[in-house]
Amino acid sequence: MGNGALWTTDQDGGLTAMFRMGFNVLGYAALETALTASGNELSDADLRSWAAHWHLGARVYPMWHWQAELPDYLQPLEPSLYFGWGGTYQVYTPESGLDEVGWSSWGSWRFGLGLEYFITSYFKLGVDYN
Repeated sequence: MGNGALWTTDQDGGLTAMFRMGFNVLGYAALETALTASGNELSDADLRSWAAHWHLGARVYPMWHWQAELPDYLQPLEPSLYFGWGGTYQVYTPESGLDEVGWSSWGSWRFGLGLEYFITSYFKLGVDYN
């Protein structure tokens, strides 16, 4: 950039939302899609930064086969591994007074670990580390 500022993908903390929907295959794996969005200082045009990501992928449940061996209170918890491919779009303001800069990319990879809690057989809550 002409003013000496560097391009970056760093984004300060902010609210993040994720919607994930999938189809489970016999309990061992799931085909799924995930939409994630995060933002910081969204109401201030001089500081605003946000990102959105969409991925298709698979989630594998390595402990599914041994689920019945666990005590009853642990059976609703399930660890998982995730990998997927998709697109990403990010916008940020490099310095106060400059216009927002944004870019998008197809070919974004996503990898992660998850821990899920099945409330019912078709609805669960989870925490992911990507």
